[in-house]
Amino acid sequence: MDFRNPVFSSPDNSTINAEVDHLTLGWIPFTAVNGDESTQEMFDAMLSDAAPYAAPAIRPSQVDAERDRRIAGGVSYGGAVYQSRPADAEKVSRWAGVARAALEAGSAPGDYRWHGQPYDFEWIAADNASHKLDAAAMVALNDAMLAHEQTHVLAARKLKDTIPIPDNYDDDAFWPQHETQRKDA
Repeated sequence: MDFRNPVFSSPDNSTINAEVDHLTLGWIPFTAVNGDESTQEMFDAMLSDAAPYAAPAIRPSQVDAERDRRIAGGVSYGGAVYQSRPADAEKVSRWAGVARAALEAGSAPGDYRWHGQPYDFEWIAADNASHKLDAAAMVALNDAMLAHEQTHVLAARKLKDTIPIPDNYDDDAFWPQHETQRKDA
């Protein structure tokens, strides 16, 4: 069977992609796998002509996924790390709106009952420790989450503007850091 354009398609050179001239279909894509009894003969025939493996280019969607993973990895505020997944950020934002209203109504520093309930307002950190937050601290936590998100959005934009996007786009050196985000943590 005739073939053309063979290229190694895996980093370990165990597969070769090419086009083969099929009797009825004409030129069609074909993958030969080393060690596969049904394609071994074609693999052996293409081996000496195969172009080297080239890793596929990093796609912007891969950078977006890394950005989102890091945004959701937690945000440092006031000596604690708080969960920052989308649902967590939405809850913080909702409560920050209530806190802003309480501040406008005159809530003072150290007033932990600004939320209108007969118990102190507490927010649970990623380590499950509870922290009392007055209205100003709740607004500040929201601001920290927004800044956390924005710095990651900007870092991702910078990576996506780099042509080509670096293969090591997920390296910590490209991203804002805190202790819960490092891959080695």
